[in-house]
Amino acid sequence: MRRLLLFSLLLLPLGAVAWSNYEGADRSLAVYPKQEIPLRFDHALHLEDMACSDCHEASASKVASDRMIPGHPTCEGCHDVEAVRGDESCQMCHPGFDPTAMARPKPVVIPTANLKFDHAVHVSKEIPCARCHGAVEKVQIADRRNLPKMETCLECHHRGSEAGGACSVCHPVAANGKIAKVMPSGATLVPELGNPFGVYHSPDYARAHGQDAFTARETCDACHTESECLACHDAAIKVLKVHPNDWITLHPVPAKHSALECQSCHNYQDFCVTCHERVGIGQQAAPQLRATNLSVHPPGWVGPLGPNHHGVFASRDIRSCTSCHREEGCIQCHATTGRGGVGSNPHPPGFSSKACSLYEANARVCIKCHAPADPMLARCR
Repeated sequence: MRRLLLFSLLLLPLGAVAWSNYEGADRSLAVYPKQEIPLRFDHALHLEDMACSDCHEASASKVASDRMIPGHPTCEGCHDVEAVRGDESCQMCHPGFDPTAMARPKPVVIPTANLKFDHAVHVSKEIPCARCHGAVEKVQIADRRNLPKMETCLECHHRGSEAGGACSVCHPVAANGKIAKVMPSGATLVPELGNPFGVYHSPDYARAHGQDAFTARETCDACHTESECLACHDAAIKVLKVHPNDWITLHPVPAKHSALECQSCHNYQDFCVTCHERVGIGQQAAPQLRATNLSVHPPGWVGPLGPNHHGVFASRDIRSCTSCHREEGCIQCHATTGRGGVGSNPHPPGFSSKACSLYEANARVCIKCHAPADPMLARCR
């Protein structure tokens, strides 16, 4: 007679995605809460001549909360439990159970995973149990270590796949529409291994997250709100690391006078422009975000020529201008009406005397603002 089969954890009613802990040896408690399994069982023995489906009704499970752990009725299909009710028979599967000291054995506690998962769909696609649960035939009690890690799930669930690669396909969503990051059993951790986005929240990630936020913004947005970013980047008081408090308000003047010092850490194109456009500063900002009363430039930047006029600074350091502005922005004003501009002349006094020599050297620069039939160009041919 086979040994008494009371419980088995081969196909737990838990989801397909798990954030790996830093060590990568266990599953996140936030996704797979701690289990208590006071049982004695041998999967290897039972799988010698049985299939997973003999004990686990995975084909009928639609949600992660479904309990597929077999009880006495399932076990009695092979084991005559009533015929061996003695203390010894109970201890076969419930080690340490003493009916004289306790009314019943310690319960098995397997909390529902904080995931969305449909076993039935995976069974219908003929995905083998071992694909997600590993070599259970080599273990006795299967536990959290036999639940799939995220890298396993990403073999099918990735961007552009039929299975779907959005985080919300498997992970619960909080009231704010973002992925829930904190569960009663702990906080989720972005995986170190198998991560398709290259984003890993190491202990020092706060200092290194800028590049990831720039290149994988959609990934960040799945979990984080704009207010979380602003809590540090736009806060009056924050952790002192490099800059003093309220730096977001104070930084324009030092940025203007100590540009090289700023650029030792920050890239204008990647860092400064991204932040300015996010709050609506600059021509490249989205129209719905653009704030016309916000500017990084001093009074007199446009209009009549003066000491603060942008033309003075552009003639001295055009590279600084192009770190934020594209050529199209200049052409909007400086191109002739024939080229769609307003015809604001950007050239200094006496330019006409050397215009033709510049045209002959590189006509492409001139025709960006002047139509080919423009008299100003015709005289140079």
